[in-house]
Amino acid sequence: MIRWPGEPLTRHFPDARLVRVNPDRPETPADLAGRALPVPAGADHLLGLLTAPHPALDPTEAP
Repeated sequence: MIRWPGEPLTRHFPDARLVRVNPDRPETPADLAGRALPVPAGADHLLGLLTAPHPALDPTEAP
């Protein structure tokens, strides 16, 4: 299981960040606040959203 090794690694490396993707238990430790992101979703769903095609932005339009 990868859940627990990620926390000590994040604590050990000052520039490390932790992203916990879990639909049932996305909690992250309080001592990693500001360096950890809980994502309450399944990895398959999240990856589907991240890899879905998006329309190209029109560089002539202001955001």
